[in-house]
Amino acid sequence: MQASFSKPVMLSKSVTLSNPIMLEARLKELAKDFDANRMLVARSIRELRDQDPNAFLAASCGVLRESPASPGGKYLLAVVLVQSGGLETLCDPALFSADESILLVHEAKSLDPQIEVKLAQLLLAKPLDSEKQAKYTTQVLEVLDRGAEPSTILPALRQLLKCSNPRVRSKAALLIGRISRNPQWAKLADPSQDQRVVANAIESLWGLDSNAAKTAFAEAAQDPRNRVAGNGAIGLYQAGDASGAALLFEFARRPNASVRATAAWSMGYTKDPRFRGVLRDLVADSDPIVQQAARKAQSLISERLETLKQLPAIPLQIRTAKWHANQHSLQVMVEEGGPATRRLAPLGFIVWSGTSVVERFTFNEIANGGPVLYEFGWQGPKSENATVKVELITDRGIGEDTGLELGF
Repeated sequence: MQASFSKPVMLSKSVTLSNPIMLEARLKELAKDFDANRMLVARSIRELRDQDPNAFLAASCGVLRESPASPGGKYLLAVVLVQSGGLETLCDPALFSADESILLVHEAKSLDPQIEVKLAQLLLAKPLDSEKQAKYTTQVLEVLDRGAEPSTILPALRQLLKCSNPRVRSKAALLIGRISRNPQWAKLADPSQDQRVVANAIESLWGLDSNAAKTAFAEAAQDPRNRVAGNGAIGLYQAGDASGAALLFEFARRPNASVRATAAWSMGYTKDPRFRGVLRDLVADSDPIVQQAARKAQSLISERLETLKQLPAIPLQIRTAKWHANQHSLQVMVEEGGPATRRLAPLGFIVWSGTSVVERFTFNEIANGGPVLYEFGWQGPKSENATVKVELITDRGIGEDTGLELGF
């Protein structure tokens, strides 16, 4: 049977290139039929490019958006990459979403292993004197963040810290911190004291639990700028330090509405059910931004709980509950108290005194040959009904038990 393309397909400029819709449709057709006759289709694509490179580049975006990984799409991508302005086009936020740009650059890397280096070099060559250029730079940084080798982008990031646009500076600070993972970076990131830059420098350290990281988080949590303080509290929380949760309770009671909004947002970020009560209060806050953040946080926590409730319940038993002179002592056994129950994190537990959540408590694991017990201690008056409740929230499921406190 005769091949579908017996000669190069030529469309006149007056018919195709003057009509972007027709040109894009033709490129889609050629990309779809690429496997039928690769040599002839490739030639037709190049001829369309040569007639009007700018029109060709604009029309290619629709094809690349839909099928960048197909054989025809990949060939078109290769043609775009060698064209002037082609690489820059792939990360243009006016043409592609961040996810689309990330996918395109991933495909382009198989064609040119240096593609990320070239993107970083583009950032250094471009002026950042307009909002449009700042948006473009932010999208390129997002692309590099999701796939680049650290050594590829560090030189560009250091230069971007000097950018006049705070959004670009803060994104650069975030990426530098993620690459270096050095707690000292949080102190050195922002000579101009820009809140977003410092907050992102702190965020870049989330997940670290070293003493140095915890110190950096604790210092940030005392910062007067709400975003910096909130990110410091989250850092402590993620490091397993219960003071992070206690700080968020404190922030929720601050007179500054921005701090309360940050508290609500941060509580939602943790998805920790211990904040359900305070979030109910924040939903009734006088500030609409606080209300909105609190409602979003409630939704995130509820979604997590609904998922965990589908899992088998974890047996939990209060073994002793005592109170004397405002000092509470509580011992809990999880499941059968065997070795598998050891080293549970304090923030996995939520302790209630009556209807009030205990915001600060001491926590110890007791394993002296018998069942593994967890001991909690806190100060405060005895609840009206003398009840205590403990919840355990884990990715394996939920456990809880309620008991009566005895005086001693």
